[in-house]
Amino acid sequence: MRFKEYELMEVSLNITDGTHSSVKDDSNGKYYLLSCKNIKNENVNITKNERKINYENFEKIRKRTQLDKGDSLITTVGTIGEMALIKNKFNNYDFQRSVGIIKPDIEVIKPEYLYYSLINEKRQIKTLIKGAVQKCLFINDIKKIKLKIPSLSNQDKIIKILSSLDKKIELNNQINNNLYELSNRIYNEWFVKFNYPGFKGKLKKSNIGMIPIEWKVGNIGDGILTHIIKSGITEYLNLKRYVATSDVEGKIIKSYNTVSYKEKPSRANMTPIKNSVWFAKMENSVKNILIDDYMSDIIEKYIFSTGFMGLKCKEDSLYYIWEMINSDNFLTHKNNLSTGTLMSSISNSSIVNYKYPIPSHNILKIFNDNLKNINKNIYTNIKQNQILLDLRDILLPKLMKGEINLNNIEI
Repeated sequence: MRFKEYELMEVSLNITDGTHSSVKDDSNGKYYLLSCKNIKNENVNITKNERKINYENFEKIRKRTQLDKGDSLITTVGTIGEMALIKNKFNNYDFQRSVGIIKPDIEVIKPEYLYYSLINEKRQIKTLIKGAVQKCLFINDIKKIKLKIPSLSNQDKIIKILSSLDKKIELNNQINNNLYELSNRIYNEWFVKFNYPGFKGKLKKSNIGMIPIEWKVGNIGDGILTHIIKSGITEYLNLKRYVATSDVEGKIIKSYNTVSYKEKPSRANMTPIKNSVWFAKMENSVKNILIDDYMSDIIEKYIFSTGFMGLKCKEDSLYYIWEMINSDNFLTHKNNLSTGTLMSSISNSSIVNYKYPIPSHNILKIFNDNLKNINKNIYTNIKQNQILLDLRDILLPKLMKGEINLNNIEI
């Protein structure tokens, strides 16, 4: 297979970045102004807390970026080199200057092939980063990225191989999102609306509001359902995978650093154990980890940062506590209890003041059994996705170098 080398600007119709202008927010706006923080794990991630703008400002930005289906995105500040492909034609968002936007010339290069080529050139892209105080990837340097490009027909064959893996990953992610939503819905029905099996409609007044008459009120540090896990790890041989708070996104460990016991950072001092939940101490931070008995790889191979707080749960309460720390109510209380001037966060002494309802043991057990099955499926999909990503990372450079025979690939 023959390749021809091009600079990115030779195979692009337009290479620009998002708006450089100050844009007024509009809480009633129907359009989002996103930034580099919204490009994660090869997706555009939009939360309910994003900046909203009106149609007039959106149109001004869109005239600059010409954002459209098939464009590749690359972050140019912050975590530089995060990428995503625009997969839909009509989108209600655009970007600030921290995101580069590359529009392919489809007569030379397929949008998906350009995207995969950029992923393959992350090492080259790192060499283009400049800046002493704030690192930045400039648009003029993006234009000079060198790509090796085969014929359009061979591009299609490469796309078919790689996209088949990505589609399976995307399907698993969608299944997991549905399972997360289901878990949350069950939790809210049972423990917020009290619409659980056998509820007879009798409530009593407590210091956290009205709760079912047979329930109690506890706090995180009382040992009834949980106790706080102390810092400390046992000396180990070889290497372990150290997870900092920055390595977790939402409910998933996305990365880690391998460290020996002697060379580990001082913050690498928390031991993951069975039947535990973990959350980042930082204010407004949603970085939560679940540890159950089927996650033996995490229990045996990982250590966590002291930036996480761990709660050891009684066996039948694990998933109740897990859903509780994922709730908006817990995040609000965590923020209210956080202290500090430079970086506000929660402490062991403040978290013990968090009070929550303790349901009857029978209800906890039924809930726990149901949620365990759901979360096992989630974890299986996460593990499968990691295998698929690793496979794609192996195939990608080989395909881009022509080391894999494409003659038997039909398009």
